[in-house]
Amino acid sequence: MFTARIPVEKTALQILDESETIFRLTGSRLFNPIYAEINESDWDFFTQYDPVCYKNLVDKGFSEILNQNIGYLDSDCLYVLRKDNVDVQFRKNSALYSEVCEYFMQHRRLSTHLMFRIKEGSQSLRKQIWNEFLEAADKGEL
Repeated sequence: MFTARIPVEKTALQILDESETIFRLTGSRLFNPIYAEINESDWDFFTQYDPVCYKNLVDKGFSEILNQNIGYLDSDCLYVLRKDNVDVQFRKNSALYSEVCEYFMQHRRLSTHLMFRIKEGSQSLRKQIWNEFLEAADKGEL
């Protein structure tokens, strides 16, 4: 008797977990995990831009969303891909972005005030804040 295997589509988190690329957590699950759990927040990750990785994720069902109204549009973010409730930011300089994330983690009250109290309609202000911190990190001023 012949039995057919029904392909099971992998979740976005499984795809990232099985990748050779390192994806680092960011967004509300990093900066404010209690808020994220209560509100069932999406998952945000970042990585250094790599065209092979980008293509692999697109081939596995991720779609580019950079032109939509999202809060990742700082000067370091090149592309954002989404699948299900997972966003992946491809960055020009992931080490610099990571440095800013670490600074925000060390100064949680500041980051909560700057990022999570700014309303959704203020994406340009969030972009400006990230750009200022990225520039400061690049100059060694954090």
